[in-house]
Parts: sequence; C-alpha cells; structure tokens
Amino acid sequence: MKQEIREKSSEQKSLRSEKKGTSIFNVKKQMELTEDLEELCSERTMLLNQLDCADNKEVKKVKTSVSTMKDTLKNLDAKEVQFSAELDAAQKEFASLQEQVADFDPIDLYNARQAIRSEMEQDAVHKLQERYTDEYSYITMVDGRREVSLMLDEYAEEQRIQQLKQEQQRKFQQERRQNHPLKKQKDRER
Repeated sequence: MKQEIREKSSEQKSLRSEKKGTSIFNVKKQMELTEDLEELCSERTMLLNQLDCADNKEVKKVKTSVSTMKDTLKNLDAKEVQFSAELDAAQKEFASLQEQVADFDPIDLYNARQAIRSEMEQDAVHKLQERYTDEYSYITMVDGRREVSLMLDEYAEEQRIQQLKQEQQRKFQQERRQNHPLKKQKDRER
C-alpha cells in the first residue's frame, strides 16, 4: 500500500509538471490520480485503525506478532500430532494389557487398580505441578481425570464389578444357607 501511495504521488508530481504544457485530458488524469491517492490514504487509515496502529512502526510490531503467532501455531500443531500419536500408542498398549488380564479375577484386578490409583494420580499431579508451577490448574486436572475415565469406560466397568460382587455375595449366602441346615442336622444327631 505504501508503494502504491508513493507511485501515485510521484505520478501526480510528474503530471503536474507536464500540466503546464498539456491538454485538458492530462488534467483529467491528474484529478483521477488525486482521487485514487485520497482513496488509498483513506484505506490505509482504516487498516491502521483496524490494527490499532498509529503509524508504520506499530504495523511492523503487528507483523512480528503475527509471525510469532504463526510459528507458535505450527509448534502447537506439531505437538498435537505428537501427543495424538502417543495417545494412540497408549490406548493400544492399554488394549493389549486388557487382553492379558482377561484371565484374572475382575474383582481382584479392580481392587488392585483402585489401591494404587490414588498414589499414581498424586504422583502425576506432583509432576504436573513441578512442570507447570504457576500455570498448573486443578480444574484442568479434574477435566483430564474425567476424560480418562470416559476413554476407559470406567463407569461401566465399575457397574459391572459391583454386579459381580453382588452375584458373589448371593452365591456365598446361598452356599451358607445350604451348608447351615446340614450342620444343624449333624448337631441334632449327636
């Protein structure tokens, strides 16, 4: 835009010098150039206002800021790709581990996981607090826990474990009832 203003200004000056010995058509051309120049200046002023800039020096600052933001965005995109790959790998590893533990008693496995979970979560919180110090957010941590819980479908698993525990409790009570009358009969026979 600066270049256009300079070109129009220089063209206007050259036409003024030619004006003295030229026809009315060149005067008309000079008027058109003057209008174009005024439009460009007005457009430049509007752009400066939109960028909250008073002059060209501040425009350079905005350009630098935009360049920095673009670089940051590229870095964030790269990190997103990296973390997505790590998440996919972790999910595959988790699925593999789930296949391996299929032979274990689900209640015992659930209880063991619950026993070490709080310690592991506290360890993760401490690591995040050390890494992010003032930027650490408890709310973000809670959101992360919720997302992990949803990804692992922990609610459904907990419901299934509760159901298994109830079934075990019923079987235990039935066996106890069945064994209990036999014990009373043996005591009576003595």
